[in-house]
Amino acid sequence: MLKGIAICLCLLVTQLAMLSWIDHRQGGSESVQRQVTSVQASPRTREDDDAELG
Repeated sequence: MLKGIAICLCLLVTQLAMLSWIDHRQGGSESVQRQVTSVQASPRTREDDDAELG
């Protein structure tokens, strides 16, 4: 059982190392800051709805 847990931990560490390496190759270093923009929808009024229907 301990041997199985050790193998799983080794595989996990290997996968994390490979993902980190791939991320750095793709240019995802810490110096690059990714920006997230949020879009806020403006509230529609009743008059806008009526204008579209008529």
